[in-house]
Amino acid sequence: MKLSHYRALLQEEVSRGFSPFMRETEKGLVADFDLKINVPRLLAEEASHRKAVNTAAVYWIIHRRWPLASPLIAQYCMLRLVIAARFLNALAPLRPCSHVLEEAVLLWLLVDYWQLAGCAWWRGQLPESEPQPT
Repeated sequence: MKLSHYRALLQEEVSRGFSPFMRETEKGLVADFDLKINVPRLLAEEASHRKAVNTAAVYWIIHRRWPLASPLIAQYCMLRLVIAARFLNALAPLRPCSHVLEEAVLLWLLVDYWQLAGCAWWRGQLPESEPQPT
């Protein structure tokens, strides 16, 4: 598949925002939470939540819907989508094409790439004023 397919897929999911993490029930929306983004907390706790975010990403790849998640896990999932989409945008001038299964490409983008370089890239993009854990 063409790179543009994956970019469109990720960008569409990012444009939906956090609504995929909420579910309509008889009692109304479940997980109708306040999504204030606390960058120092995200930085400090990313490694401890990585496995849960990996699990949520794999669930989305398989089912094309997100599992019900805490506000913090939802923020990490959204962050991974944004970082993966930015990575694909950087590759766009090369116009690569993949013959690998879609699920394998998405798994690499949202789980493997995050561990290889995505997390480090995200940390490096933060303004100098943001405290970074040691």
